[in-house]
This record gives sequence, structure tokens and C-alpha cells, in this order.
Amino acid sequence: MLCGPQRGSTFVLKTLLDPGNEVIFFSPYFVEYHFYVDYHGGVATVVPTDAHFDLNLEALESALTPRSKVVLINSPNNPTGVIYRPPRSSNWASCSNARSASLTPGSIC
Repeated sequence: MLCGPQRGSTFVLKTLLDPGNEVIFFSPYFVEYHFYVDYHGGVATVVPTDAHFDLNLEALESALTPRSKVVLINSPNNPTGVIYRPPRSSNWASCSNARSASLTPGSIC
């Protein structure tokens, strides 16, 4: 048990990242993500959502590179409140797993 999702996010990134690894997250996003990624030597890659703030899988697939290590998912999304539900969430899991990137929850409710 941790005191807030910030510590959990930083512990996960400290464990998974090597310097230069990419962390992908969707815009809009919790602004602290950039600080967490930078602190652990990672590179933040921001992927846009669609007009309804839903996941844009095509943009995610385009953003994945051999240096991609983590896809940070924030559901319910901070700041929009959007909840990513199956089957859409299952599709992004398949997309990132095919490229060996770790899916990481951005917040814990």
C-alpha cells in the first residue's frame, strides 16, 4: 500500500526505465507525468486522444518505437474524467503487448 498514486507511479518508472526509454501517455494528462519520467531518465512521448478524449490507437501504434518501455494509462483520466472501457481498452493492451511495452496504471481509485 502506498500513500497516493504518485509514489506508485515513480516506483514503477524507477523499476522499469533505463535512461532514454520512452514513456507514452495520452493527452490531456496529469501534468506531473513529465516530471516523473524526467526524474528517472526517461523520454516522455505524448499521444493525442480523439475529439471525445477517447484513446487513439492509430496514434499509439505510430508512437511506439524500440525504445518504448511504458504506456501509462490514466483511467479515469485526469483531467477529463473519461473512463477507458473494454473493448477499446483491450485493443490498446494488445497493441502495446505486441511491441513489448509495459502498461502501467496512472492512477489508483
